[in-house]
Amino acid sequence: MSYLRKYENYKIECYENSNFPLIKKLLIGILGRPKNMGKLSPYIISKSKKEYGEGYQVRLTPKQLIQLQKRLFDNNIRFEEFFEREWCHLHLSCYLGNDDDDSINEALYHEAIAYEHEEYWSIYYEDGSLTQLPQLKNEKYFIQNIYNININEPSIDLQTFFEDWTKKQVTPY
Repeated sequence: MSYLRKYENYKIECYENSNFPLIKKLLIGILGRPKNMGKLSPYIISKSKKEYGEGYQVRLTPKQLIQLQKRLFDNNIRFEEFFEREWCHLHLSCYLGNDDDDSINEALYHEAIAYEHEEYWSIYYEDGSLTQLPQLKNEKYFIQNIYNININEPSIDLQTFFEDWTKKQVTPY
């Protein structure tokens, strides 16, 4: 089974645009009233102390995305003009050693970050023992791309990949 997104995340920001009230009405019609941490999450944006605007983080299922794009198209509004894709990222960590071990080398933390792209996740080493991973300095901390077809649940599968990778790369003293 491959990784299928339940939601795609977008953001929309507007200071002054005659189409924004209609877009907001369409979003509410599809996703319901705005609420913090919901499918339509509002926030305030400002260019300066005197100029404020509205912004929304939008979580859409593929069906809702098609519905929104169709409604915008019917009103002569281009989706791409207003909406920007927000890609997900995950923080990964791996602890080598056990709690009873007093050896510094045996009890190392390793951290990475995974960035979502259209068809894959790229994983970069963030923190830990580069003395045990000197090859990463030359690769600017890039570890590997993991393609969506190999992922069922990103937060579990990417964490497992990073733990397995770290154990293979790091040989405890």
